[in-house]
Amino acid sequence: MTFFTKPHQGGNIARIQLDASCTVEGWAASGGSQTYYLIAPCRSERMYADGPLFQMPNYEFCGIFTETQVSLIRTHWTSDRESADINGVTDRFERVAIDLEPMNARRLDSQTEIVEATLQNRRLVARTTLVDDETGLSAQLEYPIKTMNVTMNPDHFQVDTGPLIVPIFDSTESEPIARFAVAHVVYWTFDRAEFVLRKPHVVGERDGQPVEVTDYTEILITAASHEIFGEVR
Repeated sequence: MTFFTKPHQGGNIARIQLDASCTVEGWAASGGSQTYYLIAPCRSERMYADGPLFQMPNYEFCGIFTETQVSLIRTHWTSDRESADINGVTDRFERVAIDLEPMNARRLDSQTEIVEATLQNRRLVARTTLVDDETGLSAQLEYPIKTMNVTMNPDHFQVDTGPLIVPIFDSTESEPIARFAVAHVVYWTFDRAEFVLRKPHVVGERDGQPVEVTDYTEILITAASHEIFGEVR
């Protein structure tokens, strides 16, 4: 994803790797599908300045993008400084480009095929499908597998990767782009997923008020359908 800031914002152009995508059936304005893209995180910084570049207090910057909308996610030292920053793409930027390069790949249908592809250092991409029985909504997550664990004799794999985005199907947020949690996922079978969601969490008290930080603190275990694809060389 490349965003082009407006001239009065300095005209900076930032190219950022995509960490994951999620296509949700039923969340588009038309009632159809909409794909959302999570960009890789970076840190808050001053641009092209003399002297120190990292801002302090520092925060993590990432975001969820569609072709028309953006939700910028800033994770601060304490959660009280965090709030949704949702805009139309053209309201926030001069323009945004989402460029996807297909990978020549084939689906790996067995534990042994996955183990072999891992040990051959082939790129691996996963597709996870979630279906919500309460709402009837479904979602398809796609993401590179950055960490893969395997054993041999017998052959087993275990995915442990992220960040990615998980739809919160029962969310009451008015904007669909706000109905996601940033998460990591683990699984070693094709029919179950365990997500750890990034949420505000109370870690103490100051002046009689709770102090919260945002970290991976909530577990979601759900039925899922996984497909793993290995690079064809």
